[in-house]
Amino acid sequence: MKNILIIILITLGLLGCVGEESLGIDKIPPEKPEMIAHLGDSGDTINGQSNYSFYGFEEMEENGIDTMPDGNKIKIEWEPLLDNDIDYVRIHRFSEQAYLADSLAFSQVIDSLTYTGRNYYVDNFWEESQPVGKSWFYFIEPFDNAGNSTLSDTVCYRLLNKPLIQSPLDFTETDEINDLTFSWEITNDATSYRIVLFNLERQVLWSRVPLDYENTTIPYDGPNINSGDYIFRIESFGYTLQSSPIAGNVYQIPSGAESEERLITVY
Repeated sequence: MKNILIIILITLGLLGCVGEESLGIDKIPPEKPEMIAHLGDSGDTINGQSNYSFYGFEEMEENGIDTMPDGNKIKIEWEPLLDNDIDYVRIHRFSEQAYLADSLAFSQVIDSLTYTGRNYYVDNFWEESQPVGKSWFYFIEPFDNAGNSTLSDTVCYRLLNKPLIQSPLDFTETDEINDLTFSWEITNDATSYRIVLFNLERQVLWSRVPLDYENTTIPYDGPNINSGDYIFRIESFGYTLQSSPIAGNVYQIPSGAESEERLITVY
């Protein structure tokens, strides 16, 4: 009788184990996401050509973490997530100043996104009164449907003051693009500037970096272009800085800003 009871208890235990396995509880976290560091800027020279564009989708240049023309914003990007059961993604951000002030509670969750396959995020700094002049660091945390999560690596960028365009005015119309002169106000934190002219498909048609960064009045000297609508902006760049040690890592921090974009029409 005793042996029969033991057999029954063992059998019930095995059935209990089978029952837990059949629940299919997922305890495996997602693959670690890979953030995309700053790859460069539209108008950079590659293979001897100066019309290189990182344009990819939704009229956004795919150049990794970067500033944006509409306001003081930073766009971050990451490689496509490898797991097919991602539920949502948390966006984490901190400044170098915050880390140095309190290394125990330096980062904050600035947003949580339902994951639909989009692999970028635009930080508007709604709660930050002065985002310019600071070095910003980002990492993401995807959660799967079972609640498991993984932290990505970290990328960074420093916001500069935006160049203010003086001319041409927005919606300028001209019969001859060679008659146009581009000018802007100098900023106190830039080491160089670049004019970038796009077509509406966001392909770079012309870019120009003044040899003297204090020369902020540049006549158009690019190729002849067909009649149509075109977009231009002024970009500013600063020194690439080296961060203080952050969690044992030292980061190279690119810096820059983009002016508003303006439309010109050539007849």
